[in-house]
Amino acid sequence: MTDTKTAAPSVSLTAGYVDSSWSINTLLEHYPETKSVLDTYHIDTCCGGALPIQEVSVRHKIDLAVLVDALEQSVKAARV
Repeated sequence: MTDTKTAAPSVSLTAGYVDSSWSINTLLEHYPETKSVLDTYHIDTCCGGALPIQEVSVRHKIDLAVLVDALEQSVKAARV
């Protein structure tokens, strides 16, 4: 039997979990634990879910590095 779940997209950031070019939907598909961070920043996970993280940071006037770091930290905390 083959596994039908898609593998996490490759990452380009040094911490290794979150790629800012991913859509919010992709992020949540692979790391659902990041939902709390998105909620903290009032980032839409429904209608805005198709937007890339980097575009969301611009629209919400959030420093991209700060947002990605918060997302990375939530993934790391869930993996401990």
